Amino acid sequence: MPNSPTWSDNLSVGKSHIDAQHKQLIILCARAAECASATSHEALKEFHDILNDLAVLTDKHFADEEDLLIKNGSPNLEAHRAEHNVYRELAVNLLVDGMAGLLDRAKLYEVANEYLIKHMLQMDLADKAYLKG
Repeated sequence: MPNSPTWSDNLSVGKSHIDAQHKQLIILCARAAECASATSHEALKEFHDILNDLAVLTDKHFADEEDLLIKNGSPNLEAHRAEHNVYRELAVNLLVDGMAGLLDRAKLYEVANEYLIKHMLQMDLADKAYLKG
C-alpha cells in the first residue's frame, strides 16, 4: 500500500482546532496503513479501535466544520455537507462490517487515506476562508 500522508502547514485552514482534528485524522490514517497488512489478533483489534476513533472524530470534526461554514456564510455549504455525508456512510458501512467480522482492511485504508485526505485537499482548502471564523 502507498505511504500515508503526513501533516504539513500547506494543509492548514488557519483554524487551530480544525487543523488539530486534521492532524489527528492523518495520525489515524497512518495507523490504518500500519495495520493494513498485519494479520494478528492485535492488528484486528487495532482496526476496530481505528474504526471507532475515526467514527467519533469525524462526527465531531464534520459538525465543527459545518458550524463554521454556516457561521461564515460559505456558498459551498451544501456540497461540503454532501461530502461529509458520503464519508459518514462509508464509515458506518465499515463499522457494521467490522462488527460482523468482515473487516475490509483495504477499504479502511482507502477510506482513511484517499477519501479523507482528498477531502482535506479539495474541499477544506477550497473553503479555507469560511473555516477560519
